[in-house]
Amino acid sequence: MLSVLTQAFQYGLGLRIGEVLRLPKNCLLTMNGEMYCRVWTEKGSEPVARYVPTIWRAALRDAVDRIDAICEPFRKRAMSIEDGTFAQSLDDRFLARVEKINLSVESALTRLSQAIESNVSTTESRLRVLKHLPDDELIELKRLREYLPFASTAHDSCSLFKFYSNNGFNVVSKPLGKVKRTHYVQGRDVKNRIAELIELRRGLLFYDEFFEVLHERKPEGSRSKDTYALNERLKFKIMTSVEAFAFTGESCPQGKRVVYLNCADAVAAMGIIVSGGYDFETYIPINYAEDLFPELFNQKTMTSIAGGSLSSFYSFLRISEGRKHFYRPSAVSSGLKYRAVSGFLVEQASIKDAVVDTFVSVNTKVNSELIQEIREEFLAEGVEISSAALGINQKVSDYLFVVPSNLGGVYNEQIPCILSYFSVLYAIKPARQGQSAFIRYGVTVDEEILMTFQTHKGRHWQTNSLFRAGLAASIVNKWMGRTDGQGDHYDHQTAKERAAKVSELMLSEQSRFIGDLANKVKTWSENDIPAEDLQIFLNDMLQTVHYGPLGHCFRDINLKPCEFHLKCLTGSSGKGCREFIVDLSDPVHIKQIESERSRAEIELARLFEVLNKGGRKN
Repeated sequence: MLSVLTQAFQYGLGLRIGEVLRLPKNCLLTMNGEMYCRVWTEKGSEPVARYVPTIWRAALRDAVDRIDAICEPFRKRAMSIEDGTFAQSLDDRFLARVEKINLSVESALTRLSQAIESNVSTTESRLRVLKHLPDDELIELKRLREYLPFASTAHDSCSLFKFYSNNGFNVVSKPLGKVKRTHYVQGRDVKNRIAELIELRRGLLFYDEFFEVLHERKPEGSRSKDTYALNERLKFKIMTSVEAFAFTGESCPQGKRVVYLNCADAVAAMGIIVSGGYDFETYIPINYAEDLFPELFNQKTMTSIAGGSLSSFYSFLRISEGRKHFYRPSAVSSGLKYRAVSGFLVEQASIKDAVVDTFVSVNTKVNSELIQEIREEFLAEGVEISSAALGINQKVSDYLFVVPSNLGGVYNEQIPCILSYFSVLYAIKPARQGQSAFIRYGVTVDEEILMTFQTHKGRHWQTNSLFRAGLAASIVNKWMGRTDGQGDHYDHQTAKERAAKVSELMLSEQSRFIGDLANKVKTWSENDIPAEDLQIFLNDMLQTVHYGPLGHCFRDINLKPCEFHLKCLTGSSGKGCREFIVDLSDPVHIKQIESERSRAEIELARLFEVLNKGGRKN
């Protein structure tokens, strides 16, 4: 639709397509009750106010309103990129994610700390002595069952000695004769050993306990395979029977083999897993980026990145060279809160940079194409102009036509660009498989018109219409933004059609033309010669009209070549050629005659100067 609406400006104002696509927003303005359209001309200049004919004002106003309605969301996005609010929005979302991760880590470490303290409290409860135990008292090993909830059930002193020694108690032996010995422990040593067991419990966490804190459920198997962050932190230990009772409450006479982490490693592993295992304040996994920035990333992101398209937004991202191991929250149905995965990481700052870089790149490319198109249009009109002369200082959001960019065949509404010439051309007259605007909007048109359609034809149509209406060529050229004489490329009237228009104007505006024929018409009209007779006379005289170097000529030069060699002002008698007409409404005609007069005056002055000096040479 935007491409179709460009034609309102080409047909209504005769603008070049490049000029249409570079129109500024709010291009229509009113001055002294008249409507004008601001059109960019040359580099460093403000837009020129182009007069809008009355019959086109409603159509152009409607077109601008419809264009604004279509382009408004993309214009707002362009403005947000230009003023930095889009980048701020990305930052805000990223920082919210960082804060959420920090809170998750904090929460997990709090649960871990609580689990450790709960273990210590439980161990203290399990190891609480059954009755008062004086520090200095020596207690025979077989009596320890009176004081300890984990005492050995053996009766022989040898077994008792072995049990308590192996479980870390400081056993004191006293001889009873030559062979027998009695074994004791001091109350203070028993209390110290209990304290050691409690501190040992404070310093380690079984893997199952770590798993339950991390995933907030008990493990179903012996051990999770998700051990990337735990590989070098997991340790194995054969607990003594006392340690097994103290830590688990179970009676294990032979001890127990366990997998555990010391508390420092547990804290580190918990932080790594919950935070993702990478610098989450700088990077973000691609799959997270798809969730956090869905307007920029999608499920085909990695395919696009792997493709390495230089025109793609992804080509501007700073991405990890290879796949990295990290953790991410799992789906609820998986039973695990976090799962080890691998993937690519993207630097957050590069996302903002990529938006700006892509925005600049795509619009620089489109603007260059527009400048080249305008340059080619100027050249087609006979005007030499450099590309640099057409540069303008206008932000993307200031253009009238702002659309989603086309990056690698995918439209991206978040990175807008100026509507391109090729987009217009393809929409109206597509190549290969696409449907033209004529077909999509149900416009019945001859195949020849469809195949030969060009956007520039609107400029030709408007110019030729003005010529056919009898407007002076200089006025048409000035309004169309051309230099004098370029209108010849656009006047598609035949010499006969031009003659009919001059004849009509010569009757209706009798003071507009000068020349032998115009003077006769004016004189006869003043003498009340009937208009019908004047029309017959003019029809007979004006069979053809073409442009001459100083004005119009109605001689049929195809049948009768000029006998005065284009000396229109002098003719044979010095009174001018009778087939020569000057349009006084055409400033170019007047200027050309004035220039001719100036040249003649200079030449005559020079000749008279020589004559007056009497210096005539033989």
